[in-house]
Amino acid sequence: MMMIVCILLNVALPSGGVINITSGYYIHTFLSDGVFLVPENTRVKVDYLVIGGGGGGGYDIGGGGGAGGVLFGSNYPLMKSTSVIIGEGVSGSISNSAPAGNGNPSYLGSLVAEGGGGGGNGYRNGSDGASGGGGGGAGSQLGGNIRYGGSNIPPYGNEGGTADFVNQLSIKHGGAGGGGGYGSKGADGSVYSAGNGGTGYTSSISGTSKKYAGGGGGGSITQSIPSGNATYGGGNAGGPGYNAQNNSGGGGGRGGSATLGALCNGGKGGSGIVIIRYKLSSIEQVTYAYRNTKFVPIIILTIFF
Repeated sequence: MMMIVCILLNVALPSGGVINITSGYYIHTFLSDGVFLVPENTRVKVDYLVIGGGGGGGYDIGGGGGAGGVLFGSNYPLMKSTSVIIGEGVSGSISNSAPAGNGNPSYLGSLVAEGGGGGGNGYRNGSDGASGGGGGGAGSQLGGNIRYGGSNIPPYGNEGGTADFVNQLSIKHGGAGGGGGYGSKGADGSVYSAGNGGTGYTSSISGTSKKYAGGGGGGSITQSIPSGNATYGGGNAGGPGYNAQNNSGGGGGRGGSATLGALCNGGKGGSGIVIIRYKLSSIEQVTYAYRNTKFVPIIILTIFF
């Protein structure tokens, strides 16, 4: 490969998403589907953050939804047109016969951040998060068998919390487990409280420090057993469950909590997000020349004044 260094005073810049300039970085934020378009004969090395959609919260003392998967990296080369797809968070369950769904994956070209697992309905296990997603928290259980949170695939997320249960002679329900987050496992429920959602991921790639991909809080059956809380964009438990923040990095929708005799729906998982940033010095002009009857790329480094 031949390398030529030259001085270019003007160069076409990439487009796509909402563009901001902060501290010398050009930042492209995608809140919905789009295309990151690099001008012809140009290559740019970027930092990126890709987060999948969060899983929905469970119904009737349900477990918290798992957070969407998190991918990040630097000096990643992009050329031409790169498709961006934002994973939707999934609505919480509205019936014990219909489990909460997993969140949808987000894409930056071939990079994939999978969605989080759905929280378990009352007396049911949480769903596994697909690769990168936190597991859904387990639903509460009144005696019998323990209900478990969904699994994850390290290092992209953490499993959901386990629901507590009380023996058959008890009239108390145990609290539901919290949904798994990127940073930690969802907390287990107990006879004293439902599980909090797992912590998420903090990033400054957007120009300000923001929290993403926290799991949803688990539900409880009475006010004497506190519902689970959530951070990093995940939804708190309540009656019905609160939705996770949109574009919060796919924070899991938290499980519905109930009062005795009242059944409550789970909250919706948060949609994902894709953020790309670069400096002008990372843009390279690429051309091609013949060598031995084959096209060979010639990289022209761009120097800005």
